[in-house]
Amino acid sequence: IVSYQRYLLCKSHLFGIVLWHICISLAISTDLDHLHSLLYGVAMNWDWEKLQEKRQRQGRGPLPQGEGPESPFKGLQLGGLLNKFLGKGLPLGALLVVVLLLWVASGIFIVNPGEVGVITRFGKYDRQVGDGPHYHIPYPFENAEIVIAEPLRTVVIGGAGSGSARNQRSMAEESSMFTGDENIVHMRFNVQYNISDAQAFLFHVKDPETTIKIAAEAAMREVVGRSNIDSILTTGRAETQVQALSVLENILASYDMGIRIH
Repeated sequence: IVSYQRYLLCKSHLFGIVLWHICISLAISTDLDHLHSLLYGVAMNWDWEKLQEKRQRQGRGPLPQGEGPESPFKGLQLGGLLNKFLGKGLPLGALLVVVLLLWVASGIFIVNPGEVGVITRFGKYDRQVGDGPHYHIPYPFENAEIVIAEPLRTVVIGGAGSGSARNQRSMAEESSMFTGDENIVHMRFNVQYNISDAQAFLFHVKDPETTIKIAAEAAMREVVGRSNIDSILTTGRAETQVQALSVLENILASYDMGIRIH
């Protein structure tokens, strides 16, 4: 779902960029037609004089007015080609109006239940919107990012023991922890969380999931380091979980990430 939402946002951005360049191209093409006429006029005056001198040296009469070499740019006017491509008889003004309407419509977006829309203006946070249809000023002025807030997200610490040899070694290092009585215990546990503040989640930390994983591993190492292995493996397992959760919440509170641990 997250990938699909990001695909729609990227598609909206690309659509805005294409429309923006079409408008610029239309304006440039009109100016290029005028520039072509000006350059052709200068070149024709020079070529006309050279041609008249050559004919006089050869004993031939001068060319009548109105005749001369054909323009090398004949048929290459960009505006004419563009009009032929888009359809004969379509006024440039009408085309610009259509492009403008499409650009304006690209600012419409829908936020589904359980999601939060975060609007940024020139890359800076501006506002949040709830579920339903909404509108923002199209790219490049404003941008809308959809954050799925309600479903629980899960971060796994310790891995599943599968995959490449490098991944298995990394998982073993991640799960291996020293106990208070100088034993080694392998811990694999999950951290579940949801987003309580979409603005903080997007802008306060660059990579929230990695931050949660590192903080959870540090919290568990702290609790295991002051516990005996027998307690961790038997009766003290629940107490270890409660203590690790408390330490993790204290660590994450300093980051103000906009999440709630469950």
